[in-house]
Amino acid sequence: MEASKENFSILKKNIKLNKCKNVLAINAAADKSNKKLKLYKRDTSGRYTLKLKTSTYEIVNGITLYSLLKKLGIEKVDLIKIDAEGSELDVIEGLKQYLTSHRVDNMIVEIWEENYKRVKKKLVSLGYSIKKIEYNNYLIRPRNIINSKSKIMK
Repeated sequence: MEASKENFSILKKNIKLNKCKNVLAINAAADKSNKKLKLYKRDTSGRYTLKLKTSTYEIVNGITLYSLLKKLGIEKVDLIKIDAEGSELDVIEGLKQYLTSHRVDNMIVEIWEENYKRVKKKLVSLGYSIKKIEYNNYLIRPRNIINSKSKIMK
């Protein structure tokens, strides 16, 4: 999933260049609701965010991961990687129906420092544990999995 039209174009070129057959590229932003959003360009390096307002933005489609997974007929997920540039709580809110029934086994989430306490509180309330794996990336798993002598490779 890539929200930026510029980055999505690069993603499609890379998929074609690498002859990937098992990749579904979606030009949308993961969010807590299905609606149009302003995607702000942070700098000239192709970095975008929904949170830090700048004068340069594009209108993009927002979609919940719940509605996307339902549309694709996916009942259970082994791994989700979230790098939402400050919108990680909104992405998690949009996946809540899967999280409450523990249909997501693992998530790796980049969490901005200022969002950590709120994200952790939400995940714990949904029955998940959170463990730092590097810098601002965290492994999120249902509590019964992470506490059963699981090991994280470093």
